[in-house]
Amino acid sequence: MSAFDHLGDEDHSEVRWMLCRADVDAVEDLIVELRSWRSLVIRGEDIMALGAVISFAESLLASEMRSCAVQVGWTLRRAEMEGTAADIAVSDDGILLDVTEFVPTGQASSCDHGSLFYTHLTHDGGFDTRTIARWIEHAAMIKGDGAKFEAEITSLPEV
Repeated sequence: MSAFDHLGDEDHSEVRWMLCRADVDAVEDLIVELRSWRSLVIRGEDIMALGAVISFAESLLASEMRSCAVQVGWTLRRAEMEGTAADIAVSDDGILLDVTEFVPTGQASSCDHGSLFYTHLTHDGGFDTRTIARWIEHAAMIKGDGAKFEAEITSLPEV
């Protein structure tokens, strides 16, 4: 679970995000979905990670960027084989939304996976709001009962 591997090393923490009204609405919808996860997350470290992702999204709307590198998401898999995952990663490079599908290969207990769709939200704005809405819908369907919450914290914002 490391979406940060392909993100660049450029420092975008001081860049003001150029968001149109549709971008703002999409990020606000994303924040609403992420807040709905709060009652489902139990471990303290996971709560911190989720809070950092929400704080990152809120700060970009307020034009007060908080630098961090965190990934959170839900994975729902039957018998560790087929299934799906919805992950969100935030860093100075932006917000990455990813939906991954896991499919058994038929060879022993092996499984293959690949992204069904993803989008990378950057400071340039002009987001694909339909993909964001699809990600929110997918995450809302798989979170909770039977799904596993996963978090990876690389760096948290200073308070």
